[in-house]
Amino acid sequence: MSAFFPTRLTGAPHGSMKKVQRAVRTGSATAKVTRMSVLEDKDTIREVMAAYCHALDSGRFADVASLFADDAVWTTDYGEAKGPKAIEEMFRSVVPLKGEGPQRKHYITNIIIKVDGDRASSISDYLVVREKGPDLIPVMGGTYKDQWIRQGGTWRFWRKELQHDIAGDMALKNKR
Repeated sequence: MSAFFPTRLTGAPHGSMKKVQRAVRTGSATAKVTRMSVLEDKDTIREVMAAYCHALDSGRFADVASLFADDAVWTTDYGEAKGPKAIEEMFRSVVPLKGEGPQRKHYITNIIIKVDGDRASSISDYLVVREKGPDLIPVMGGTYKDQWIRQGGTWRFWRKELQHDIAGDMALKNKR
């Protein structure tokens, strides 16, 4: 038994770890490559999700837009933008830059990704925190429902849907 594989999984039926190890040892090279490429795809998609938050929170709206496919849609209950240029313009018109209003940070968690060739879907929870004087306050929480497409070897958002489950004062330029 390897140090990386416990002899027993907590809560797992006795012997189930041996079955997993046997399946890994006896699996075909093609299956191993496929499993590895799906894991790599999922990791790449998570990195794009993180890049979205970092660029958005830094006011780098062109960088945000570059993460979207040419025919992508960004949508929520208060609007929609189609294509990277419109997505960039929408963020510029709504999100205050440093000095224009309170700054905010986006956090993503509980990420589930399903990959199917050059397409994928993901669902995740998000929380937005913003400045309010010397304090920080949570102002929005919800669900991202994303559709992905691989174009030119790069994963991009094809559809990004925001579902606002909890909403407060975001202090955006459009007064939301």
